[in-house]
Amino acid sequence: KSPFLWLVAIVGSALSVGAFFFVRDWEITRQRIEFERQANIRIHSIDRVLQHRKNILGAVRAFCRFNPSLDRQMFQTFDGQVLERESVISALAFIPAVANRRQDFSTKAPRWHDQPGPSLVERTAEGGWIPAGKRAEYFPVWFVEPIHYAELAPGWDVGSDATLKVTLERARDSGKMTAAVSTARGGKDRQPSTFEAYLYTPIFQGTGDPERIEDRRQRLIGFICGAFNMDKLVQHAVKELPSPDLAFRIQDVSSSNPRLISSTRSPSALTF
Repeated sequence: KSPFLWLVAIVGSALSVGAFFFVRDWEITRQRIEFERQANIRIHSIDRVLQHRKNILGAVRAFCRFNPSLDRQMFQTFDGQVLERESVISALAFIPAVANRRQDFSTKAPRWHDQPGPSLVERTAEGGWIPAGKRAEYFPVWFVEPIHYAELAPGWDVGSDATLKVTLERARDSGKMTAAVSTARGGKDRQPSTFEAYLYTPIFQGTGDPERIEDRRQRLIGFICGAFNMDKLVQHAVKELPSPDLAFRIQDVSSSNPRLISSTRSPSALTF
């Protein structure tokens, strides 16, 4: 055969191979671009859903702030109506800042069904309850709705948990909502694997929030805590989004050991 024909065949084969890789790379690039676009749509949707729930916490905060005679019945009525409409929010709690006056807590504590208020307690490493130790300041769960929410037991000194104490102090000093995360231990009508996020928003005395850290510490009344079921939040955010199917997972990377918050799994999902 003519060398020219061999040359044409070699060049033709090279062009075919080159065209194959070009089309393949172009398709991968196209899919990656579409993947990133769909991912950003979901991120914005989750952020929008979360922002709406943060606004709800702000409303609960204002309700507690401007009702100095707040009692269990008022809290139950207001927050119960909120929770009836919000499947994403598992529980709401009012957590006052209490100085070293344990005897005052027992007299001021809410009384349900004419029974004494809850004792001030802290959680053990095994998940049980013991009387709270002596410390300069307490952050007890004063009111909680629903009352049987396992992770926010009435009387629990949230500040007895070293990690949560840092979260409360950060919220107090910044004047902003601060998040903490936890894998629920279970309880009445609870799933033991439920991953929940807790948002703590500070409440200050007066009509406006203090601008200086020193004033925030002095004027702190307490906190509103909202427990968010992250699986439900994510499902709510993405349930009405159009195709394509997209597998994703959300992780808490605030610590050295990232923890899975929520994920979707599908054999046909687009992944990278």
